[in-house]
Amino acid sequence: MVLINWDMHRWETEFAFSNLKDYLEMIESQFEIAREKERTRTNSNPPSRVSEDDFSEWQAEIQFFEERYDRDFPSKIRYSFVVLLHIELENRLRSACDEISRRNNIVIREKDLKGSPHRTSKNILGQDCYTFP
Repeated sequence: MVLINWDMHRWETEFAFSNLKDYLEMIESQFEIAREKERTRTNSNPPSRVSEDDFSEWQAEIQFFEERYDRDFPSKIRYSFVVLLHIELENRLRSACDEISRRNNIVIREKDLKGSPHRTSKNILGQDCYTFP
């Protein structure tokens, strides 16, 4: 009989962060597709021989496109990803604390402690927080 030493916690952590990487790549690429589609819809060349009102309307449309697709949406996409990444980091930190407690037969778990995941993990992990038994 062959015994395989499979670290499920490590696999789940690697899988979670791999999924986040794929998610960001997909969101960025889909944003670029939507941006290009909107760019083709918006005429980037100034209209010729039109009234001043039509020219002003065209200019406002170009400014709206640039504000939305060059400044506003990219930062919102990335900020929301940072929030998602922070949530996943907290989840994996809690999971690491519980895994260390389980492997060392420690009765207390992360959920039994009060405070932020960062503070409670210090209580469980102590000084040597980067090594697993």
